Amino acid sequence: MREIPEKFEVSGLYKDESKHAEILEYLGDRDQLFWDTINLVYLTSCIKSPNISTELELANTDLTERFLNSSVGCYKMICLGLEYEFLVLFRHNTELSSLLKFFVDEPNKISAWLKGESPGRIKPKERRIAVDGNTTSQAMYSKLSNYAHTNKAATNFIGGIFVPQEVDQFFLMLLNSMRQMIEFIYEANGDFITEYKKGQLDEEKHSEAVKLLDISLEKYKQLTVEYVILSYLRSPEIVLSSLEQNGDYEMIDYLQNLK
Repeated sequence: MREIPEKFEVSGLYKDESKHAEILEYLGDRDQLFWDTINLVYLTSCIKSPNISTELELANTDLTERFLNSSVGCYKMICLGLEYEFLVLFRHNTELSSLLKFFVDEPNKISAWLKGESPGRIKPKERRIAVDGNTTSQAMYSKLSNYAHTNKAATNFIGGIFVPQEVDQFFLMLLNSMRQMIEFIYEANGDFITEYKKGQLDEEKHSEAVKLLDISLEKYKQLTVEYVILSYLRSPEIVLSSLEQNGDYEMIDYLQNLK
């Protein structure tokens, strides 16, 4: 049997662990931050609010499980230097999270979707309208679609490539998508979280949910700080301007004193 000449054996480019190790070393503490955030998304999805409908809970569980797998897939693409493939898969992430947000706003559309009926298909634009009125999300989706639809949108490299600036950008995109998913899960739980924050909840009756919510809210706050710091290190002027518009001068002082 004839062998494939060595110069055509591209498999080694994918099996080479040195690039993966180099990217992981570059990510540093961000690797643990990613896995901590994956755990946080799952924990938050397990909060059993008495106010959430059965259908919305089923949709939340289904979409979160898919989102977790997709997010890990995205992270693996970052770690392998497969930039194009990251962007293709990341678009799926945005579709999953935005669909949960849509169902929070339009719970009457869940039943048909759960049954897999044709009218249950929710168009991407409808989802984006639920997220932010089809503004920033539309621009992002349009860019991602350039990659997903196999247009000539970027240069590709067999076996992947390590570009530090791209790793930084893609990691922030992924981290922010996970933050957003957590926020949408909070919204799915609705009045339960509102009552908790106002101290109006029967904590003894809902002790398990309250325990998880305590952990989730604390960890989410820490995650947000980590996200802002990483964003600041990449684009300080943009982040400071945004914080100033929101009147968050405490965070501005904190960032400006970072060493």
